[in-house]
Amino acid sequence: MPSYPAILPHQLPQGSFAPSTPPGLFRHLRYLLVLRAGGDIEHPNLKGFKIRPPVIFKDLGLLVKYGEAPDVTIAEGQCLWAIRHFLPQVPVPEIYGWTQAESFTFLYMEFIDGITLHDGWDTLTPTEKSGVCEQLKTIIAEIHHLRQGPDDQFIGNINRGPLGDMVLTSTTLPCVGPFSSVTGFHDWLSDMVKRPAKVHRPDLDLADIRDPYREMLPDDSPVTFTHADLNPVNIMVSKGSPCRVVAIIDWEQSGWYPAYWEFCKAEYTTELHSEWQTEYLPKVLDEPACVEGSSLQVLLSTNSDYSVGSTSQLVSSLFWTCYKSEREILSELPLGIPALRDPPSQDSYPPPQQITRDLSASEEDSWFFLLSELTLRRITDQVAEIVTKYIDARIRHEQGPRVEHLVPIVAGFQNQVQSFRELLPEAIKFPDVPEPASTEWEHYSRGRYYRVLELMHRPFVFTAIHDPTCSPAIQALAKTGLENGLKYLQHSRTSHRHHGLWLQLRNQVRISSLLLAASTIPHFAMPDGWYDGISRTLTTLAYWSYEFPSCKSYKEVILTLSAHTRLGNMDGGTPMSYSQVSNDSVALI
Repeated sequence: MPSYPAILPHQLPQGSFAPSTPPGLFRHLRYLLVLRAGGDIEHPNLKGFKIRPPVIFKDLGLLVKYGEAPDVTIAEGQCLWAIRHFLPQVPVPEIYGWTQAESFTFLYMEFIDGITLHDGWDTLTPTEKSGVCEQLKTIIAEIHHLRQGPDDQFIGNINRGPLGDMVLTSTTLPCVGPFSSVTGFHDWLSDMVKRPAKVHRPDLDLADIRDPYREMLPDDSPVTFTHADLNPVNIMVSKGSPCRVVAIIDWEQSGWYPAYWEFCKAEYTTELHSEWQTEYLPKVLDEPACVEGSSLQVLLSTNSDYSVGSTSQLVSSLFWTCYKSEREILSELPLGIPALRDPPSQDSYPPPQQITRDLSASEEDSWFFLLSELTLRRITDQVAEIVTKYIDARIRHEQGPRVEHLVPIVAGFQNQVQSFRELLPEAIKFPDVPEPASTEWEHYSRGRYYRVLELMHRPFVFTAIHDPTCSPAIQALAKTGLENGLKYLQHSRTSHRHHGLWLQLRNQVRISSLLLAASTIPHFAMPDGWYDGISRTLTTLAYWSYEFPSCKSYKEVILTLSAHTRLGNMDGGTPMSYSQVSNDSVALI
């Protein structure tokens, strides 16, 4: 085994650094690049973020990266120097030097003649893609072999300064770190999860707020040197064949992090469900055991000041579209149908919202409701992603996380949702008791609350339905999910028209189908009143069937299934087997 030297901060070049270059070169180049530089451009991977492009002198083989902290610091130059010095086999641009003027830092480095893996990806064959991943795996393993001094363990950049990871910084947060231990770093992350709770309750002490994720963070994680932005846009490859990795670039976020950080960050900054994320990134980086079930990904998402990828933006856009009136939708979407551009107001939906200058009490409540919806929807999206992955893998008979692995994750989500309910402003707070809501805001908030509790327990319901021999603990969690689903059915109004009506109807049908499937499991303890909940769904579907033909079809399906439950044959038909009912019910899910 080769021995890897420790990198000590005092070994790094400090201040302005200019090895073997003509006197005054950096000073003259500083003025040249001001003339050559253009305006800021869109970040290639983060929508809504601007970056200052480097200035390239191809004839000199020189690239000048410049800007202000935290975007450009001498720590990136020190990182490139250390890798070239200690790991010459790792391909990175050679750093020629750096200098500072006022608030700007200038990094002078080798210009890499190649293309990014992002730009060349679609031109590669599967064999070439796998070959690139093998090269990257070797390169990253070499980088992770670097060690700190045995008496100087810390979390921070290479020079024992603040971390530069964009996930940990924002316009409202100061520089983060350094931390003297992994535990200190995790405690800081935990405080960031709690911070939003102080928006409406500034008197709260962070120590008094529960954080369900803190215990999931491994305080015993080793510390490794990490690139922290291993994305195809930062991987340079050769233009010709065979495809070679010629450099890893953009080290401004690098530093000493817990060992799991490289994988979490690489997966988080990649487009969701892309070929790179699902098939090829796992060939480069092994998933740490502590990331099982995406608990750390949830934590990263909670702390982030931005969202990555078009998928999350699409989910958000579709969600808020569902709660706009039809008239508002028609005014925003480019439908290209003149007859629908200015429809007359109808009784079936409200007119556009009237904005007044002075907020009344009800309008203040609506603002609180909007903020609570944003918070709860973010939790719901995280829950839905984990639930969908688990159930899809089971339906396709693919390998996925064991249902037992989801138990602590769901417990964390449940604590988070409970904290959300407890911290709601008084204007929209609701009690967790089955009584009529006093306001519309309370009605909607409580419905979303029951819905996310049901959703997070759905993997246990699915398992109990398809494996009646599962453990009593899983069956108990399945019953908890069904109880929350039943509360949702009991809480849903039959004839109330609102912008989320189609979502309510869909959820009622899904929950009723789950109840029917669960009722076929021998000796399974169904929640009290479950059949009345299904009857309420049938009443709601009947009410809307004249306006929405699909409601009539769903009503007939539920009637057919409900006629063959453990309560007896309602219509005199032949009793269905467990597998028939469960399969038909899952088809509705």
